[in-house]
Amino acid sequence: MSPRCASGNEMFAKLQLIVAEILAGRHHYRLMPHHPPEQALQLHTDVTHAIQRRDGDGARQAMVEVMEQGFAEMKSMWGRTAEPGGG
Repeated sequence: MSPRCASGNEMFAKLQLIVAEILAGRHHYRLMPHHPPEQALQLHTDVTHAIQRRDGDGARQAMVEVMEQGFAEMKSMWGRTAEPGGG
């Protein structure tokens, strides 16, 4: 049985499992900040509000910004943990 989500969209319901796994991994590896940055909270709020307004373009843009911020954070972490010689 598929998980349910408020949108009733089966794809989003399945993504729920992936997002939950990612968040669990971030917590396990201590990659979750104790207090999230205000900008990150605002971006997630922007996504939510755009979805509530049925503003697909706004939701997409806000989610792209969330993802870009996440990629930038990961890139920063990878740079600090990379071994010399790429190994």
